[in-house]
Parts: sequence; C-alpha cells; structure tokens
Amino acid sequence: MPGAIKQLDKPVNAQLPKYQVLADQLRAQIQSQELNPGDRLPTFAEMRAKFNVTSITVERVYGVLEQEGLIERQPRRGLFVAQQKRVLTGNIGFIRSFGFQSTQEPFTVHLNQGIQRTATRQQQRLISVETALGWKATDLIKNVDGLLLSGHPDSTNREIVRMKPAHMPCVSLLVVADGMTSVVMDDYGAAKIAVEHLLENGHRRIACLMQETRNISHILRDRVAGYEDAMEHAGIEIKSGWEHLADAKQVVQARQTHLQWGREQMSLWLKSDWRKLKCTAILAQNDHVAIGAMQVLQEAGINVPGEVSMMGFDGTELCDHVTPCLNSVQLPLEQMGVKAMELLMDQIQSGRAEEQIIMLPAKLRTGNSVAQV
Repeated sequence: MPGAIKQLDKPVNAQLPKYQVLADQLRAQIQSQELNPGDRLPTFAEMRAKFNVTSITVERVYGVLEQEGLIERQPRRGLFVAQQKRVLTGNIGFIRSFGFQSTQEPFTVHLNQGIQRTATRQQQRLISVETALGWKATDLIKNVDGLLLSGHPDSTNREIVRMKPAHMPCVSLLVVADGMTSVVMDDYGAAKIAVEHLLENGHRRIACLMQETRNISHILRDRVAGYEDAMEHAGIEIKSGWEHLADAKQVVQARQTHLQWGREQMSLWLKSDWRKLKCTAILAQNDHVAIGAMQVLQEAGINVPGEVSMMGFDGTELCDHVTPCLNSVQLPLEQMGVKAMELLMDQIQSGRAEEQIIMLPAKLRTGNSVAQV
C-alpha cells in the first residue's frame, strides 16, 4: 500500500545522492518484508511532494530497484513490489519417521537407493534427519528447497505442512498425506495378490497376522481390506480368530523389531487358539513378521509349508535367506524412491507445490513357503 512509504526518512547523508539513500531505504523495507510482494509503491507525484526531489531522482530510485528485480511496473496501474526470485540451495530435506530409521534393513536400503540415485543424478544434496512425533523441523526447512517424508502418521504430516512455507514442495513416501504429493504402494492390490496366490494353491482357511494400526496407517488398513475383500470375492467367510490384529503400541514401547514381534505374536497365538482355527496359511504384515512367525511354527514342530503356508510383504532378497524361501509380494521400493525424488524436483524447478497421489503396483515373488492343499 502507498502509505508504507511514509516510514522512509528524508535523505540526510550529504555524502550520498538522494536517489541512492531513498533506494537503500526502500530496499531494506522490501528485504525485511515491511513491504511485501504486491504492495503498491508511491506515485512519482507522491515521492516528489514528500521528499522534495525531482522526477529524474524518483526515476533513478525506481530504476535501481527495478534493475535489481525488487519492483515491477504494471501498465496503467503503477509500481509494485515484485515477487522475489527463489535462490535454490540444492538441498533436499529427507525426514524419516521412527519406524523407518534403520538404514540396514533391505526395505530401507532399496527405498534409499532409489532416492539417492535420483538425487545424485539431479545434483542435489540430501540432508537426512530421523524424527519421531513432536520433532520440530524449523531449522531444516530454512536450508532446503523441498522436503521428502517417509512413513509419518497423519498428525506429523499435518504439522510439517503447517510449518513449511506454502510454496515449498513436499512429497510423502509410503503413506497418503494431505496437502502434498504422495507416492505410495498399492497395498490393497498387493494383499489381494497374496490371497489369490494362496487360493490358487487350494487354501481356504487363510489367517492374517498384522498390527492393529488401521486407524492411523493407510498401509495396514489397505492390506487388511485387500485380504478381506479377496476372501469375500472367493465366497469365503472369515471366521472369528482368523484375523490376529495385535496392539501396535506394545511394539513401540518395547522397541521391538518386526522379527521379534512376529515371533512373540505367533507364540501367543499358539498358546491360545491357533490349533483350533485349523488355518492352513498365514498372510503376515511383512517379510520380517512372516519369518519370525515361521521360526516359531518350526520350533513348535509345525511344518512350513507342509502344515502351514506363509506369505509376506516386501519381497526383498531377505526372502532367499530363510528356509523355506519365503513367498512374498514384491513392492516397488526403488521405483518409489526414484518417482518421489523426480516429482519433488519437478515441483522445485517449477516453483509450484502440488497435491496428488501416485500409486505403484506390486507383484508376486514366489518361493517355497506356500504348498498346495
């Protein structure tokens, strides 16, 4: 607004030209955001009257600022503070949630390979930070051009969207997040692939072993829904007890790995009603849970896959390092990392943050842990 200019002081430094003193003061107001993009500057007549300068001096003031890209002339409207050109740092902030901190697990390794390979090709520096709920990203946000998130709950994603500048691109990996682009797996379709594989091998009594986080996790909600719908489509009623959905809070509090959790839950299941259920197959939350459950079954003298077949999710090389080799649904982990980085870079270069969902398909990875019945 034109009134903002009245905060300028009249030129008093006789060693500097009047136009330079006025230009310096206006520049300082723009850089300190006392004047914001879109604010209209005083007319030539207003400048002449207030500062007792000539039109030539006013033209020089505005000419300097226009050349610096700080102001712009709009025909028939006047002079306005310009939108500032972005100065890119070449830094990308990669914020990993507590559940994805381990950089040694095959799941994380493959995801990171896609991210890092694309960052290197695009000549970007990744600033990687591990965070749990409540972590403040303010310092990181100041020094990056965009943010890449992995596996955060909705509350954390909302907080980061609130904290970051509106124009800053942000991409969520693995989970759908409001207010940003999300690159996710088709977890629903992946679960259907797993169940259909078991059905094709004659299994009708298929159990499901997962954590009870459907109210906060898109991943597990979609996997359980895929399992349930595939069973319904096959005309199979899921009996009470087939779905073993355990409290995930215990995992966090005990800081268990998925392998430990799989062993613990299968042990509890064996002590309760597992044998009464007469299920011939288990669809497990991921490969680590499947392997933990498989170990406990074998230790209890239950043959895998002779008596109980086992299916996992992830489909990394981990499946080949157990006996029997694990049947799993292979997730497009590296492709996800590549796609997320490519979309983030496109948004950084265009200067536009976008909200969209990109879903990548999974495929079956066969092993020896599923037998025909």
